[in-house]
Amino acid sequence: MTDRAAWNRRRFLRAVLLAVICLLALWASQSQPDVLKTAKALFLEQVVKVMPTDRAYSFLGEHHRDRNRLSQAAAAYRNMAFRDPNSIEAHIGLSNCYRALGKHEAAIDVLRRLMDACPDYAFGYMCLAYNYSDLKHYTEAIWAWEKALELEPNMATLHVRLGKTYVSIGDYNAAIPCFTKAIDVDRRYADGHFELAKAYILTDRMDQAREHYRALETLNENLAVEIQAFGNL
Repeated sequence: MTDRAAWNRRRFLRAVLLAVICLLALWASQSQPDVLKTAKALFLEQVVKVMPTDRAYSFLGEHHRDRNRLSQAAAAYRNMAFRDPNSIEAHIGLSNCYRALGKHEAAIDVLRRLMDACPDYAFGYMCLAYNYSDLKHYTEAIWAWEKALELEPNMATLHVRLGKTYVSIGDYNAAIPCFTKAIDVDRRYADGHFELAKAYILTDRMDQAREHYRALETLNENLAVEIQAFGNL
């Protein structure tokens, strides 16, 4: 074996050993001190240069994200997505970083790629809707909420989010049925009663508003106080 080959072999074996150490640490208990988590991140930053793995990139992304180092987290998730174009975790993590950085168009591009690969993933459409709403692209946001609801029609929160998007464009006639559907799905969903009461107040239907105010008195006292003050009920 030549000197160069021996040198390369030693370097490779050191990298393998380092990878094993890091992955063993990664598989350990998740309730670890921040010092250990930071040390693991520093190790993995080096390991992924030699032996990149999805698990290592996932840990790095989570580690940086939790410490609000969004650019570094995005880089980790971007590498993970490159390795696995169908990875939901990588694309959602990357899009969330972009959204937090105010890069909504980039987040939408990432989510569009994800939905091409995973068209039945309702949460992906929900993330799209949030980004479209941030940009005030309400027509696209409504489309995304509706796609999410096609997949998860029994999620009350999706109905409320769709209704609130209609409120953003002043279309209460479309919003009220959305809030009503949320309550049909879950009679004890306080946010649904709150948004419906608010919509009824804004459209001067006070009797209906009072009905949902009374429901809030039982379900959520704080929301009841807020809607009472809002509508002078």
